[in-house]
Amino acid sequence: MFLQKIWDPRDGSFVRSLRGHSSEVFSVRYSSTEQFLVSAGADSEILIWAMLTQTLNRRLLGHVDV
Repeated sequence: MFLQKIWDPRDGSFVRSLRGHSSEVFSVRYSSTEQFLVSAGADSEILIWAMLTQTLNRRLLGHVDV
């Protein structure tokens, strides 16, 4: 599993690591409330992370392309 490192864009400081994708991560986005983080990777999966608990909330499978 790949380790996703999350950085604060304001000052470049390291925030936390998340482990879940089995390949490179191409895109991440916070929800409007910053309660969730959504990541998409070369493994054709979309992962939804709960930021309060820093845990994987949902894994969306079945995508046929990155």
